[in-house]
Amino acid sequence: MTGRVGLPAYFHFQPTPAFTLGESVAAGEIPYEGDIVVEDDPTHIYNTINVANAGAGGSSTTTNVSVLDSTSQVQYFPRQLDRSVNLNSDVTALDAAKWLLASYKDPHPRASRITVQASSKPQALPTLLGAWFSTRVQVNRRPPGPAAQIGIPAWLEKVTWTGDDQGALTWTGELSPAPSNAWWVVAAQHVTLTAGVSAGATSITVTPLMGSASNPAKATLPIGTHLVVGYGTSVQETVTVTSVAATSPGYTSVALGVTALANAHASGVMVTEPLGSGYTLPGATVFPTGLDACATLTATAPRVAY
Repeated sequence: MTGRVGLPAYFHFQPTPAFTLGESVAAGEIPYEGDIVVEDDPTHIYNTINVANAGAGGSSTTTNVSVLDSTSQVQYFPRQLDRSVNLNSDVTALDAAKWLLASYKDPHPRASRITVQASSKPQALPTLLGAWFSTRVQVNRRPPGPAAQIGIPAWLEKVTWTGDDQGALTWTGELSPAPSNAWWVVAAQHVTLTAGVSAGATSITVTPLMGSASNPAKATLPIGTHLVVGYGTSVQETVTVTSVAATSPGYTSVALGVTALANAHASGVMVTEPLGSGYTLPGATVFPTGLDACATLTATAPRVAY
């Protein structure tokens, strides 16, 4: 099985890697084979980005947007990358072009190939099976002698599984550098309870999810998603979504089935996706506005939404 993506359609909130590939099993790293290729890859430098956005806002036209970096063109000669997308807003297409330019205008250390003999590491199988396009990972290299450890933060761009009838199973990943500071970070899902709930309840009703003007709630919140109910209170707890009610565009609330609550929660308390260590949400009334009602990124400059 193999697959590749040129531009992820949606970036999850990933300030830290989902897992680490490296030599230290004691530290929870997944060991890899010696065929790793780490390089400052000049073949992946692009300093002119053209993005063709087809059907923005339901129209039948295609809008082309372009951005370039003249400094990179002088250093590495003009190199062009073309992408075709289908986004709701041409502003978002421009944001995509700027993100691609920021990612590829300069060479970065890149693990173009990394291989794990998965059949000999059954404890790593659940992690590797969950790795998909745009998963953030860390690759560690520890050269012999006094040289310092090399750490490469990266996005998975290609995953290949191979095996045979003798039980051999191999996982191969192709990676692209992940910037230390994301150009923009899509907001964690955050809503509030529209009515209080008692301990033991297996359903909650919340305010509209991001994208409510156009998208059904089921498309935004998959079954199995973890949510923190009562975020910031002394009784906050994590539940799992078991069902999502059908909705119509512009809905004002949605009923969610969840695993049984251990505590009672008042109307108006916050419900959010779990946040990474060290990240907190501001008060419910002061969220930055990076996404409109259709979940379209409307900023015209770098923005971080929490």
